Amino acid sequence: MKNYIFLNYNLKVDKIFSKSNKKFFFINSEKIYIIETNFDKNYLDDLVYLTNNLYYNNIKVNTFIKNKDNSYYCIRNNNYFLLLKENGIDEMTLGYLEKFQNISTNLKKYDLYNEWCKEIDTIEKELLEYNKEFMIIQKSVDYFIGLGENAIQLIGDIKEKNSNSIGHYLNYKIYETNCLNDPFTFINVNKMYDVSNYIKYVFYRNEIDYDEIEKIIKSSSIEDNIVLFACLLYPNVYLDLVKKILIEEEKEDKLLFIIKRINEYEKLLTIIKNDMNNVNSINLINWISD
Repeated sequence: MKNYIFLNYNLKVDKIFSKSNKKFFFINSEKIYIIETNFDKNYLDDLVYLTNNLYYNNIKVNTFIKNKDNSYYCIRNNNYFLLLKENGIDEMTLGYLEKFQNISTNLKKYDLYNEWCKEIDTIEKELLEYNKEFMIIQKSVDYFIGLGENAIQLIGDIKEKNSNSIGHYLNYKIYETNCLNDPFTFINVNKMYDVSNYIKYVFYRNEIDYDEIEKIIKSSSIEDNIVLFACLLYPNVYLDLVKKILIEEEKEDKLLFIIKRINEYEKLLTIIKNDMNNVNSINLINWISD
């Protein structure tokens, strides 16, 4: 692979590292990721355009490197081969996420309602194959599926607007690592999805600021608050980890970190629900109360 990179990018690589299924190397202390993917070419073109646009607007996301043919990718073993340069790591803050909202994108819309329905249906079907395996999942999944169904009902009762912001599909490692600058997490989604992930991020890191959350709620429309609450209800962190466990990429006991904080998270939802006391559809969720 070193020779391939040299021939196609004119970069002399001394050593290739591998961590968490990601390959990377360093050139003059700059970290460069090796991406080999079968993603659709149009999707990759949209990512290249978007990352360049963000970077030129002083949002230092990771950017793709051109090869010797002035293209952003090569073809290797019938896959697209790309190099992605890391341009610094930013902490997740509301201010950082808000920078994205004025940048246009051609990425396909991430429809929360349909994506959530599909994810829950898939996980429920997969779990039918297991009996006494994954007992931690079996004992906890009904509760989290219930959260997801509440979220789906809420989001399905409104006509979703404001869906053209760049957001981040953040996985179960939301509380472990920061992946804001990874373009492969970028999605075209309702702006409140990112806000909800920010709240989950600070919750799991024990850095939550209730005054900040109240300001978010008071400055948002009723519809935005419905979307926000639905996203907070939807257990994306739990479900994403379940998917990794079922394909044996993670150990099941990792779920305990989330499960042990159920009561604490319900208290957070109660506080937020009370702050949204003017939203009738949220008030109807009567299992969340003081």
